[in-house]
Amino acid sequence: MNSHSSPPAVTCHPLHTPQLPRRTIEQDREFIKKKGLEGMLDAKAIRKRWENLVQKYKDNEKQADEVIQEMQREQREREEKREREAAEREERRHQEAVEREERRHRQTVEREERFFREMREREDRRDREMAAREREASAREERLLAILDVISKKI
Repeated sequence: MNSHSSPPAVTCHPLHTPQLPRRTIEQDREFIKKKGLEGMLDAKAIRKRWENLVQKYKDNEKQADEVIQEMQREQREREEKREREAAEREERRHQEAVEREERRHRQTVEREERFFREMREREDRRDREMAAREREASAREERLLAILDVISKKI
């Protein structure tokens, strides 16, 4: 592309404007002569229009940079939010696992306590029954001895 042609078409990323070449008034005058446009166009007017186009592209590039920065900021925020949520989920899972383990431990302790309590109750009941049988046997023995004593006195 030579230095007299119009601004280049945008062929790169739509948010990035191309760098426009610098032009001089002499180049503009030469362009006017070459195209046979003397008297129809003024080099200063062309120069001003060119400067406006350059400024427009610069403004567009600034806006594109701002848009890109905003998109990057939003992306970072989304990633940070996703990371926070993942950390919260992981913490919640860990807490739930700890609670499950504590519940299992508590249930195991309760089962063991119930087992030993029931075992003591069975032993206590057996001891009471044994004591009751021993008392009954002792009472029978005393009655038998009393009967034998009465019989031996009659003999």
